[in-house]
Amino acid sequence: MLKRSLLAAVALCATPAHASLTASSLTVTEDVIEQSIGTPVSWTRNGGSCKPKGNGGVIQGYFRPSDNTITICQNDRIRSSGILNTLMHEGWHAQQDRCSKRPVLSDHEITRHLTAADRREIRKFYPVSQHRAEAEARAVANQYDTDPDGYARLIRSLCA
Repeated sequence: MLKRSLLAAVALCATPAHASLTASSLTVTEDVIEQSIGTPVSWTRNGGSCKPKGNGGVIQGYFRPSDNTITICQNDRIRSSGILNTLMHEGWHAQQDRCSKRPVLSDHEITRHLTAADRREIRKFYPVSQHRAEAEARAVANQYDTDPDGYARLIRSLCA
């Protein structure tokens, strides 16, 4: 009940045009991550490991492979419309770790769905050894953040 209440609260903070899409999209996405990948999702606000980074950036969420969990940070500085993208991104990292264990998208597909900001952030904040996995997670989230059902189908196909 608490989880659904949090999702509804997130939806109320979203822009009016996306409010209902955001609530149902978050539910669909969280459910497929938890049920198909087997990775629990928790939500937290402005505390613990969700504190701002030392470089001025904001942690929006993270996947912790050691205990197979995803934490979504509901920081005041993050627009709620970006939470779905973050959930999909972190869910993709869980899928990479637990299901496919290999790249899924081609270099061309990744390039097509990355923004200039994504490219800059990957180069700035991640070691070279993590560039491809991070780029793929960002590309998948960018591609599917308006199509949560498509994201769910892709996750189910890879984690069957």
